[in-house]
Amino acid sequence: MAKGNRVAASSEPSQQNTNTMHHALRPFMMISQVLATLPVSGACRKSYAERVHFSWCTLISCLSLIMIAFSLIDVVLSTKVVMEFGLKLYTVGPFSFSIISAVSVSSFLQLARKWPDLIKHMYRCELAVFLQKSYANGESRNFTNNVRKFGAILLFGAAMEHSVYIGTAIFNNDFQIKKCNLTVDFWKNYYMRERLQIFSIFNYHAWLIPLVQWITISTTFAWNYVDIFLSMIFRCFAIRFRQMHWRIKRHAKKQMPNDFWHEVRNDFMSLVDLLRLFDDGLSTLILVSCCNNLYFICVQIFHSFNNRDNFMKEFYFWFSLLFVLVRILTMMLSAGAVHDEAKQIMSTMYEIPTKFWCLELKRLNEIIIHDLFAFSGKSFFFLTRRLIFAMAGTIVVYELVLIDQVEDKDVVTDFCTSRNV
Repeated sequence: MAKGNRVAASSEPSQQNTNTMHHALRPFMMISQVLATLPVSGACRKSYAERVHFSWCTLISCLSLIMIAFSLIDVVLSTKVVMEFGLKLYTVGPFSFSIISAVSVSSFLQLARKWPDLIKHMYRCELAVFLQKSYANGESRNFTNNVRKFGAILLFGAAMEHSVYIGTAIFNNDFQIKKCNLTVDFWKNYYMRERLQIFSIFNYHAWLIPLVQWITISTTFAWNYVDIFLSMIFRCFAIRFRQMHWRIKRHAKKQMPNDFWHEVRNDFMSLVDLLRLFDDGLSTLILVSCCNNLYFICVQIFHSFNNRDNFMKEFYFWFSLLFVLVRILTMMLSAGAVHDEAKQIMSTMYEIPTKFWCLELKRLNEIIIHDLFAFSGKSFFFLTRRLIFAMAGTIVVYELVLIDQVEDKDVVTDFCTSRNV
């Protein structure tokens, strides 16, 4: 990391500085804790990251464990439903969602154990390097607002998608009762449709509904929050790399002393160390996100060939698919921006006249040329723009296979016996 004296010199006056990752993520951390998604303590403090910690003996951790337990129970019950009705593409939705939700919540719990160390290292580096005047470009001065607006738009989209889902489910429930002449309670039929795996085992009781709703909202939030959280982290790093690029570009046409480039190289290595640290902590979440997204898109595009019973189903399907595609692309492009900014730094360094080059500048150039600066999924793949095209190619090939192999009869459902949207 950066030099100790720079940290000591800047820690005290910068404690009130709000342009840090810790402060930018604070509202989203508060929401995630209410929904038992990322159980860390002290993450809601305004500007001081040193008190962030993880403990098993907290209410938030207990809620997270309860959520994982319910998610695993949901997986078992969903498996029972699939075994009863058959493993078909149109019946496996709740089963796959329960697995994805359980894995997502478990991955966030694993991340919570590492998060205090990650955010403290980031906070110290920001104080020592990126909150200094030498890196104060326009974007860094609005760092928190930029990240929060970015995350708020994605979170609002997720809330809208879930709201449309609920509206569609209520509409279809009413439509089913009227069309099929069912003599059942409206809300009982609604929850029997939406949570078949639970109420196929337990009798329906009104007092169970708040618990069911909390589980549903929390699991849905975790499913969406994986991409949203990663997108915000990637955006934070992209901004820091742009600050580094901005400083280098400002001095590209000037003859700077060896000490200047020595400081820049140390700062750059501090940022790279952070990238490696966060990549190690987030790689499981990245792997879960990419696998989930690839599966979801394949299934949804296949479902696009189905006939839907009414306008609300049609509207929700395309709205949901569009939102998820935007969410995925946003996450991938945000991650790709980190790699792109590192490449831009290399391009800018080539603009420096040969006569201005010194030993430290050469060492910095060698580091940038021979290393790959990008987030990864357990090092199986790296999040660059090229990965978007690779995933798109995989999706196209997979859809062609599905269309060729799955018969039309496999996608026909009886509305009066269907149990979900």
